[in-house]
Amino acid sequence: MTSRTVKVTTASLLALGLIVAPVLSGDFASAATSVTKDSKGIVKFDKSTTPDPDPVNPDPVDPDPVIPDPTDPPVGTDGLWILAVSDWDFGTHNVSSLSSGALNVHAADDTISTYVDANGNGQQDLPGEVSVTKKVTPYAQISDVRGTNTGWTLSVTGSAFKDSSTPAKTIPGAELTIPKSTVSSATSTAQAPIGYDSVTISMTGGAAVPVMAAKDMQTATPTNFNDDQGMGTWTDSFGSQAVSATDTSKPKLSIPKNVVVADGTYQSTLTWTLSDTPAV
Repeated sequence: MTSRTVKVTTASLLALGLIVAPVLSGDFASAATSVTKDSKGIVKFDKSTTPDPDPVNPDPVDPDPVIPDPTDPPVGTDGLWILAVSDWDFGTHNVSSLSSGALNVHAADDTISTYVDANGNGQQDLPGEVSVTKKVTPYAQISDVRGTNTGWTLSVTGSAFKDSSTPAKTIPGAELTIPKSTVSSATSTAQAPIGYDSVTISMTGGAAVPVMAAKDMQTATPTNFNDDQGMGTWTDSFGSQAVSATDTSKPKLSIPKNVVVADGTYQSTLTWTLSDTPAV
């Protein structure tokens, strides 16, 4: 089977002495069978001695429709679509914190634009369906409208953290992980795809790792029309409501103790790929 892919790229940032807000941008591959899109994750450091603030607890997974960002639209090919991926913001921290121990910080909530779908038709078409912003855990949202029930896989890989103004400066040993995946759908009646927990993302350009996938039920049970899996629109929420700074399942950035990091803004690009390769 020829694998068709949809790729989306997110980025993780580490900033030292500089505060940078998440930025979304579009970046489309030239090949007809793949597309790419960028989003960012940010972590910031400064030289102050002010203690880090408590994390903001994420809201539960919200099934209300997400209004696509017109500057960062969904991308897709052959009926497989990546509708949205979150930026990951890891906050602001002291450079000196690495001298006293390893750094383990979790991503902050994402802000999305949504509305209450009063008539349940998936469209913002009633006077009372006004746009609102909400905080949600970082997430990825895909849609399979091929109608084949042959499965798919959403996977991710990353690059090394590099300073945005001086790329030669890096953060050795930095690691990104997704402790927990929570899969949900507001519209699909198919069986839920698989969400993978304890995902470690390669930061050296290694092989992509799956975060969510659907099996090929058409081949497995061709005469059973009630076992569709992963068809329609699905959201993988990376984590759940945080109990504390250390008791949370949101995406985590880890940096080893005594790593020397200069002031600056560091970015790691995460490339998300949605392919027609089914779950095993």
